[in-house]
Amino acid sequence: MAHDFNNLLTVILGNLQLLESKIENSVLGSEFIDPAIRATRRGSELAHRLLAYARRQPLLPKLVNMADVLLNFGSLLERTLGEAFEFKFNISDRLYYCEVDPGQLENVLLNLAVNARDAMPNGGVLNIDAKNITVNETSIWSGQLTAGEYIALAVRDNGCGMPEDVLKHVYEPFFTTKARGKGSGLGLSMAQGFVNQSGGHIQIDSQVGVGTTVNIFLPRSASAKEPVNIGRKIESLPPGQQGETILLVEDDPDVRTMTHKILENLGHTVLCCDDSAPAMALLDRCEEISLLLSDVVLSGKISGIDLAEETQRRHPEIAVICMSGYTFSSKSRLGQFSENMSFLHKPFGMGELASTIREAISRVTEFNPRSPRSDSPHI
Repeated sequence: MAHDFNNLLTVILGNLQLLESKIENSVLGSEFIDPAIRATRRGSELAHRLLAYARRQPLLPKLVNMADVLLNFGSLLERTLGEAFEFKFNISDRLYYCEVDPGQLENVLLNLAVNARDAMPNGGVLNIDAKNITVNETSIWSGQLTAGEYIALAVRDNGCGMPEDVLKHVYEPFFTTKARGKGSGLGLSMAQGFVNQSGGHIQIDSQVGVGTTVNIFLPRSASAKEPVNIGRKIESLPPGQQGETILLVEDDPDVRTMTHKILENLGHTVLCCDDSAPAMALLDRCEEISLLLSDVVLSGKISGIDLAEETQRRHPEIAVICMSGYTFSSKSRLGQFSENMSFLHKPFGMGELASTIREAISRVTEFNPRSPRSDSPHI
């Protein structure tokens, strides 16, 4: 359902932005198109939060330095809270690395910061603590966490707090104490889904008139690799050149048509397929193709992930982007190949698509310059 719903939103958002580009500076844009685009994005956010609650959202875990995550988050936190609030970081030295989806982690922290702000209507203090802990049979967390090493995050406010009857419902989707239109009731349920899906644990302690503390525990990574620099912005990457030849593989005709139009609008040459087999044949014989953009869920026997893997095996000089509103059968595999391929969540707009193409092309150009193809049998 989520996949089909996000396909619909992709078609709506893409065509709205194409329409907007054709009638620039028109009153139609600000009065009718902009509200429709905002509503589409809210629908997308709702779908992703429901998937997070159900622990079914596609995560792209990366090895991250938690201290960098928090420090990069500081400027956004300052803008979110405003001048009436003070925030303090208490970050221990030499924090463990952990493997999480950095974008989703920042989304969780932002939701917790907004909740804290709303609990302190007259201003207050928000503390974010981070330290290493070891859980064993003598630990106070031994009954809730598997033995091992964790990063413990604590987001603390000195706001109004929550009574017991509210606290026992906070993870329920759509449960909220905020006024109508002020909150979806999905922030904490989404946070719980993300943390559990990442192999961690979340606990909320609150006392009326004292404040609330949200404790998040994320397992230490056993990887010896260096963590990614999540502070790097897409804008800092060298721009991908216009005029790339892109192979688009999408079995939904409306999504395929809309994406084709956006790619042409961005200045690219587009080849289209609705299934993996003809796509692989094109990749083998057409040396002009510089990027594969494929849906994850395809109607044929070969999934988009299989197509992406085979493309990278045969043609490592071709950039690969997988796109999906939901990756039910392949989401666990995405993490294994996330360093070599990009992932684009549906629904996406022109900006997201252009940025993802630029990043994917830049990565391949930097680490794997194009080389002559070798003949290989069709998939």
